[in-house]
Amino acid sequence: MDTFRPQSFTNPFQSSLSSHTLSSYYPSSTFQHPALSSSHNSSPPKSTTPKLTTLALKRPSCPLCKGHKYGFTAYFHNPEIFTEPPHDLLPVIEQSYLLRNKFTSLILNYIARDIDQERIHEINAEIMAWEEQVNCLLREVFISAEGFELDTEGIVSVKKWTRDIVQRLRNAVWGGDKVGFGKEERKMMQMDFRLRFEVVWKGYMADRRRAGVSRAVREVDEAGLGGMDRA
Repeated sequence: MDTFRPQSFTNPFQSSLSSHTLSSYYPSSTFQHPALSSSHNSSPPKSTTPKLTTLALKRPSCPLCKGHKYGFTAYFHNPEIFTEPPHDLLPVIEQSYLLRNKFTSLILNYIARDIDQERIHEINAEIMAWEEQVNCLLREVFISAEGFELDTEGIVSVKKWTRDIVQRLRNAVWGGDKVGFGKEERKMMQMDFRLRFEVVWKGYMADRRRAGVSRAVREVDEAGLGGMDRA
């Protein structure tokens, strides 16, 4: 049986985009001008799923929250998560949900069930492709953040978490080490994936808001100085 070595963690802001682009699984991205800022905690924020369900029953569907596959009205308009709906983040947020679904599929197909050993190389490639897609999404978010000073802690946290999970998945496939992949653990992993990305989205909103205030203050100051010069 072949062996593998774990991949080293690379800085996402120094590496180039992979040839495997996001268009292969999400063809019409329209995401523009994001920015990220958030301090990462070792424990992700608490789930707000019950409140999302309540909001979904009371709030009519928002057309700006409708993606290709999912609707995010309850999520985007929950004031306990976002101070304003992140409509321009819709494409990348939906991509993160598609990647979470793919992660669930990998666990169910190759960890929860016995695998065909003759397909082990194919399975390994599928796991590695998922990691590459996550990194491509993170890279797209980062490089689109023009004009913003970014705190990249949230995005690095997602990248590191993904790398560690992929290592565990590969250990399970190659060596049969399935400890920590029980039903409840799998649910927590899926929730963790979503909440870590949520830190990125919330950080984006905070950075954009701060950048807008800074620009406005600077423009007012410059206008005031200009008036004094003319006087």
